[in-house]
Amino acid sequence: MNSNLELEEISTGPEYPALQPYLPLMVVTTIIWGAAFPISKSGLGDVPAATFAFVRFVIAAAILVPMVFVLRRGFHIERGDWPKVGLAGILGFVVIQLGQNWGLSKSPASDIAILTTTEPVSIALLAAYFLGEKPKPLFWVGLALSLVGVLTVIGVNPLTVFAPSAGSSEGGNRLLGDLLFLGGTFGFAGYNILNRGLSKRIDGLEFTGGAVAVGVVGLLPFALLEIFAGTAPINFTGTAWVGILYTALLVTVFGFLALSWSLKRVTAARVALLFYLQPLSGVIISWFGGEQLTWNFGVGAVMILSGVYIAERGSRARNT
Repeated sequence: MNSNLELEEISTGPEYPALQPYLPLMVVTTIIWGAAFPISKSGLGDVPAATFAFVRFVIAAAILVPMVFVLRRGFHIERGDWPKVGLAGILGFVVIQLGQNWGLSKSPASDIAILTTTEPVSIALLAAYFLGEKPKPLFWVGLALSLVGVLTVIGVNPLTVFAPSAGSSEGGNRLLGDLLFLGGTFGFAGYNILNRGLSKRIDGLEFTGGAVAVGVVGLLPFALLEIFAGTAPINFTGTAWVGILYTALLVTVFGFLALSWSLKRVTAARVALLFYLQPLSGVIISWFGGEQLTWNFGVGAVMILSGVYIAERGSRARNT
């Protein structure tokens, strides 16, 4: 009937190859994100979490905000949408950073590995509830297969991992750490839902630049507390700067722009499914650093990739 209707049919209809470009882009992004922890881990030992994140996002904002004015001639976000962009900045760059870093300081790595796997599931559920993006049953089959694959790669048993150790007196700190980390993962899920919900009327560069700027303001009090309270030594070593620059330039600037670009074109659940590729890239980076790969990595990798393939090829979300 008109060109807009035809365009809508192309973007949501059965012509599946038209949506393929987001796949390689998000695969590269998840590899970058998966490598972030082994690259920045030692730097976090020199610079405490909030200060590390604050400097990282200051650098990212110093790049993204000028890009908005140069490439988009300023922000064109409606006044009524700014609260949502601000909430996305708090959830995506403050809650997740503080929750996950504080959680890591109190909980064992096995707990964190399990809790990380809730991220794509929570995004899919929130997208179904708030955005009406309800995947078909085959999507959940692929998601479940990838989830089992992740658990196989990290080599932990979800039925016993949270059980308190005999004679341990750290159960309270461990539970607090788990809850803090889980809050961080839900913060990132909220960021994705807000990003996807606003993607139809807000440019991805403007959304990311505005959210990062809000994140810098939100992190400032926590960084100042670390600096002036002296709760941990701060030493900007070369290793720390490598981690800061990697996470600022690749993880934040490139990664979050790629995320916004992808969320504008496909559903949040389909993008989130690819997050299960992060453990694979993290393990591979560690392997280049000298760690040995075990049989469970190969088996888990096959399960993750098979699950992604099943969910991606066999399911298309439908808007209600």
